[in-house]
Amino acid sequence: MLKGFKKVLFMLFLLLTCWGVCLGADRTSDKPNQLNGHEYVDLGLSVKWATCNVGASTPTEYGDYFAWGETEPKDDYSWETYKWCKIGTDYVSMSKYTDPYKEWGWGWLVANAELLSTDDAATVNWGETWRMPTWEELRELLDGCDWVWQTDYMGTGVAGRMGISKINGNSIFFPAAGYREDSDFAYVGEYGGYWSSTHYSVLANTAYYLLFNDDYIYWRNYNRYVGRSVRAVVAK
Repeated sequence: MLKGFKKVLFMLFLLLTCWGVCLGADRTSDKPNQLNGHEYVDLGLSVKWATCNVGASTPTEYGDYFAWGETEPKDDYSWETYKWCKIGTDYVSMSKYTDPYKEWGWGWLVANAELLSTDDAATVNWGETWRMPTWEELRELLDGCDWVWQTDYMGTGVAGRMGISKINGNSIFFPAAGYREDSDFAYVGEYGGYWSSTHYSVLANTAYYLLFNDDYIYWRNYNRYVGRSVRAVVAK
């Protein structure tokens, strides 16, 4: 009887051990510096930055292009195809992220200055741990790194900007993917434009983004319908 009881306890011990190993495997399925299968780098800033664009699998791939507040790439980028644009016979206005009392024109104020997760290209495509950076986080990235233009990054033939952290020396690369307007690709290999999640509060038709070429790197705001790159961030 005692012998049989010990055997049962032993089998329970094995079962619980295997269950714990399986749970542990699930919790650690991502490699170090990786979440949901996407790698990130810690630059010593308030958030960790993905090493690739959304839609890319390596740092030198351009990835997908998104209009601000849209979560899928498309073939045409214009006000006519923009998800949050209302075009009437005598007006053009924004239907979301704008003053709801504004009946015509671009609008001036917004009820929510940041994209909702349902309209965030990083969150929708990579999972809830990832999101697009805010304007403040883009500015922090810009100020927190020394930026060097690369004409042939690591022998790949891809041009872009490499940022080297002033805090810990880690680096990040942003390819010059250009942008998309109408059905065209513009300034590919010469220019980079990366959306933030932050709406420009003065003009409802624009949002903030990071802009660079071989001569400068800074932020500005521009029309929401333009297709630009998205580089995701994750909280520390």
